[in-house]
Amino acid sequence: ERARTRAVGANELVLGAGDVLDALVVVEAGELVLGGRRLGPGECVDELAPVAPRALAADLRAATVTRILRLERQDFEELVDDVPGLAAAICRALGDRARGTAG
Repeated sequence: ERARTRAVGANELVLGAGDVLDALVVVEAGELVLGGRRLGPGECVDELAPVAPRALAADLRAATVTRILRLERQDFEELVDDVPGLAAAICRALGDRARGTAG
């Protein structure tokens, strides 16, 4: 309920190269392109962004008409505080991913 939905037109710029990504951005429908990487439904632009913001190296654009969900850093932090066990689950998932054992 804290995430915001946004419709993005084909080839529309979502964030420009050099812009800081500090929110969780998930493709709900459609497709985003970040540099040479294509992101489809269910994929995150950068799952670490809410805890480790970074400047994008390339433009983030919609390849097609796309719907994204965006959870701002503050809302993410409040969720981690409000939901017992969420922080530990996130740490486990990130640890698994760092080790190359995720999904």
